[in-house]
Amino acid sequence: LCLRLRLLGGMAGKFRYLNAGLGVILAYVGVKMLLVGPPVEWHPPAYLSLVVIAVILTVAVVASLRADAREHQDLAEPGDAEDPPLVR
Repeated sequence: LCLRLRLLGGMAGKFRYLNAGLGVILAYVGVKMLLVGPPVEWHPPAYLSLVVIAVILTVAVVASLRADAREHQDLAEPGDAEDPPLVR
């Protein structure tokens, strides 16, 4: 259990857009709660909420991983490792 928590703690830094995704999910839940009241009376099905939450989390994680890969690619300049040192 302790090892799992350490692995998850190390992965938390990779998902930079996860907080934004969770904020969007909270906003969705808030709007959904407002729509259930008397003026609107709309009750979305449970599977719709699960799909929306899964899509938001997937987009946040994929965007985070792509941004992390792009950042690592920008840090590694392509010509540095291939050029031989200059000897005079």
